[in-house]
Amino acid sequence: MRGSAGLGLAIAAIAAAGVFGVTLFGDKPATWFERAAQAGAVRCLTGASCVQVTGEGKAVKPARPALSADSRCAKKKNWHARSSLLVPIVMCTDERSYLYHMGRFEGAGAEQWMLCAKPDCAREAALFAVK
Repeated sequence: MRGSAGLGLAIAAIAAAGVFGVTLFGDKPATWFERAAQAGAVRCLTGASCVQVTGEGKAVKPARPALSADSRCAKKKNWHARSSLLVPIVMCTDERSYLYHMGRFEGAGAEQWMLCAKPDCAREAALFAVK
C-alpha cells in the first residue's frame, strides 16, 4: 500500500513538473526562441546597441536608435516570426518594416537589424537564410 502511494505521488510530481515546464518555456522550442528574438529586437532597435545591415549586406553601426520608445515596434508583442525560427528572424511594421536577426552575420556580430525596402521584407530575410 505504501509503495503504490509513493509511486502515485512520484507520477503526480512528474506530471506537475511537465505542466510547469510547458507553462514556463512554451509548448514548442520555437516559442522561447521567438520570445528571445522579440526581446532582443526591442532592445536592439530602441537602444542602438546592434549593428544595422544595409540591403547590400554591409554592417553599419548606427549613431542613434532606430526606434523611439513610443513606436509600435518598441513593444515585444508586435514582433512576429518572419520565417522558420531555426534562424531567429522577427519583423515588425510601424511606418516602415524592420527585420531583426539573432545570430552571427559576417562582420556584424551576434545580432543585427535591417530596414526593409518592401513591407514583406522578403529580400532582406533572404540575406539571413541558413547556407
